[in-house]
Amino acid sequence: HPARRARAQMELCEGGTLRNLLDREGSALCQPHAEPRVWEMVLQIARGLGHIHGNDVIHCDIKPDNILISLDGTYKIGDLGQSTTLKAWDEHEGDACYLSRDLLASNPSTAADIFSFGIMMYEVKSGEQLPGSGDRWNLLRSGAVQCEPAVCGPALGQLIFSMMQPNPVARPSAPQILHACCNAQAQAAAGAAMAAA
Repeated sequence: HPARRARAQMELCEGGTLRNLLDREGSALCQPHAEPRVWEMVLQIARGLGHIHGNDVIHCDIKPDNILISLDGTYKIGDLGQSTTLKAWDEHEGDACYLSRDLLASNPSTAADIFSFGIMMYEVKSGEQLPGSGDRWNLLRSGAVQCEPAVCGPALGQLIFSMMQPNPVARPSAPQILHACCNAQAQAAAGAAMAAA
């Protein structure tokens, strides 16, 4: 038998991408009632990033088009074409709309992915179409922009704000984001239990 090449197979994610979801339901995801759904999204993506970063790999292109949704509604990180180990990074960068200023300045770290994750979640909750350059691009990277309280609860808003910090060291790690998600779920469960009592 001739030698057979191993072929990588990618799961068929029949739910499409987060971009598809935003195109269909973006206005609903901006609403306060969608917050538990958004927290679950953050939790699942943070788990994926935790795994990637735990292997000293940086994705470099976290954006809605690269978040796949399985048939059961699970969010998964896809398109590892720009991914690289931190040691092997060589000017890899993704979509300018989600790019951190530090990665653009050739300062690679897993915190660059956290910024991209944060600004992506800002897009989900704000409904804003993110620019690829210009004054608004700079403002979104200044540490001065927060989600509006009318569409985002304080805990989620603070988490997104922390992920978008200009200083990479000030951004939470994927495990810290997971911890924030667990706290939010515990508080929601406690609130539901009190309301039912």
